[in-house]
Amino acid sequence: MLYYMILWAHPKKEEFKHTIDKAYSLINILTKFDQLFIPKYIPAKSKKLAKEFDGTRDHLIRLLEKGVNQENGIIFEDLGRGISFFTSKITKESASISMKVGVSNKDFINSLVVDFPQCINFTKAFNVKVEEMFKACCMSFKPYWGCISNKETVKKYDYKHWNNGLPTSVHWMNYFDDMLKKKLPMHKLQEMDLYLDNLEKGCVLRIKDAPIDSKLEYDRKRLTDINKLLHLE
Repeated sequence: MLYYMILWAHPKKEEFKHTIDKAYSLINILTKFDQLFIPKYIPAKSKKLAKEFDGTRDHLIRLLEKGVNQENGIIFEDLGRGISFFTSKITKESASISMKVGVSNKDFINSLVVDFPQCINFTKAFNVKVEEMFKACCMSFKPYWGCISNKETVKKYDYKHWNNGLPTSVHWMNYFDDMLKKKLPMHKLQEMDLYLDNLEKGCVLRIKDAPIDSKLEYDRKRLTDINKLLHLE
């Protein structure tokens, strides 16, 4: 089962230095998290042609400078800067990392997407590390919503994560900012055995200790029950 992390943050006008700081912070968090998540290569037409990323701030700055949107010589700073990496040339051991940062246009969002390697073994110890990484990324990126989920969970919702200003579902791990919390009847979660941890300007909701397995009836029912409590279904 393929797992991934998504964080979405509102557009915000900021200096390029702050964009660099945010991107570099996220890269450092992933690097310290696990060796399978260390950004090592820059995507190309083929893995053989992929150039190495040395992990330095200077190299990141050069990539961010190239990642700006432009057309016919016109630079669209408000659309932010996009960068991507992958972590191994061995497919099953590779994580992919994509981020859009520095977006200030109100019609777009800042985002971080991390596809986990296929070879991940979700042990108890690793699950704790995943949660720590998720919280650290949320603190750094300051999203309004985020999750760690799997492809099967979102398949039920035509692979959509958001609808009418609300998430389409809860996932294994979730981040809600204070504004989103106000839209959801969070008090009803007291009816279930869940993990809820308040962070700065938001909270992390973990559905269970281990990742959601969409093949298990218990896990599917648990998601459905929580979605109903939060009026998402």
